[in-house]
Amino acid sequence: MAALDARESECRARVAELRKQIAELSEAVSQAEAELSRLQITRETVKQVLADGPVATRDASVPAASGPVDVAAALLAAEAVGDVTVMSPDYQRITALFARVDGRELGW
Repeated sequence: MAALDARESECRARVAELRKQIAELSEAVSQAEAELSRLQITRETVKQVLADGPVATRDASVPAASGPVDVAAALLAAEAVGDVTVMSPDYQRITALFARVDGRELGW
């Protein structure tokens, strides 16, 4: 009977360890599913933004954008001529701070 008790005790310990592993794996799966969901939403959002068409620009000399590369080119072209009005408000504030540090006032 002692041998049977020992085997039963070992089996109970294995069951407890396996249940612990199941709980840990379930948590890992939940985290991976949440990340996957966020990535899928991001992909859908990016596709929608790109499908909306060209970005409107204030200056006709800045080419209309039809994709991420064109958007980047338009932003760089605008920045090269000092037109930061196509940039985000935060970027405009940062650029204005640097302009003041350099002693230049760009007027926006």
